[in-house]
Amino acid sequence: MLGQEGGIVAFVIFGIIAANTILNGFEIDLQINLTSGQTRVFDFFVFEKAKAVQAEELINSIIAGRLNDTNARQQTDRIVDAINNK
Repeated sequence: MLGQEGGIVAFVIFGIIAANTILNGFEIDLQINLTSGQTRVFDFFVFEKAKAVQAEELINSIIAGRLNDTNARQQTDRIVDAINNK
């Protein structure tokens, strides 16, 4: 009887491992390259690809906005234009 229970436990463990492997096959990676040179990787299921694309666009717009805010030349041009318009 103990041999049969061990076989069932092994079958259940094998089934869990197989299901995990199959589900991992349906993942896509979203890579974000930070301005510091680091890369962050986020996993999405293939069925959530629209969410991954939306997240990528949002993150890229946030990074672009931050870079524009800290661009010294653009800030200086705005100040010069403001002074010249007075």
